Amino acid sequence: MDAIEYANSRVAAQIRIRKPAHRNVDIKDRDELMMWCRRLGVTPFQLCSVVDRVGNEVASVKNALRAR
Repeated sequence: MDAIEYANSRVAAQIRIRKPAHRNVDIKDRDELMMWCRRLGVTPFQLCSVVDRVGNEVASVKNALRAR
């Protein structure tokens, strides 16, 4: 393995795809907020409004978004 391959493997090991590690939407974490917005197809304002109304459990948020 040459230096470039080694460097690329180190970079690849450090990059991780962000997946929700739990069943709650953390609207205080900007990266997680944006990830949930992309997954649910809503704006940050819409997501924050729903979380304020129904709580931060993902199932409750999804149900509230379907009902609107």
